[in-house]
Amino acid sequence: MSRSSSERAPVWYIVFAGVIILLLVVGGLAFILDPGGGTDDSGAFPTQPSGAQIALLETAVAKDPQDSRSMAVLADILANDGRLQEAVTWYNRAIELEPQNATYRVAFARALQGLGSDFDARIQYERAIELEPDNQSATFYFGFFNETLDPPDWDAAVQWFRRTIEIDPSSVISNQAEQRISKIEQTLGTPAASPSKNPATPTAPPAGPTGTP
Repeated sequence: MSRSSSERAPVWYIVFAGVIILLLVVGGLAFILDPGGGTDDSGAFPTQPSGAQIALLETAVAKDPQDSRSMAVLADILANDGRLQEAVTWYNRAIELEPQNATYRVAFARALQGLGSDFDARIQYERAIELEPDNQSATFYFGFFNETLDPPDWDAAVQWFRRTIEIDPSSVISNQAEQRISKIEQTLGTPAASPSKNPATPTAPPAGPTGTP
């Protein structure tokens, strides 16, 4: 017996779900394959205008204010579109709903860093690593954060890049970490000093920059 029309999933819902899955896959690959956030070393997010995708996600969030995943994807797209302040707002809302989500916190930290909010970005990186010590994105981007400080903290950068490699030497992001270490060695004109094998997991303050625990 066939399902009645009222029981079938609406076509728009199926299409929307497909778009969300595609965005998650593409967004994840972009973050892994382009760890610096662009073709240069500025750490800026690549510009990828996506008005239709933003509209779809805003509609989804309006229909379900508890949809943290759509909020995070929306924030990713806004960040990629250069709209970092808006992205920060959505990352913060997603984290309020899922405070233990290290992936959201890493993306939040990157957006904060792009806005020049280094203090707040550090808090989020440290909290992400505290939640998931073996999260390679967290350790890599924390290394990149330290590399791009003014002035750079070369020792901390190398420490976290090496920690990234230690977690899974065969991963793509570990290859990126090796490249960053080589670049630092070229900049300094000498091999980077070897830090302790297991860098201490940073301890984050009890609250984030906007009151997020």
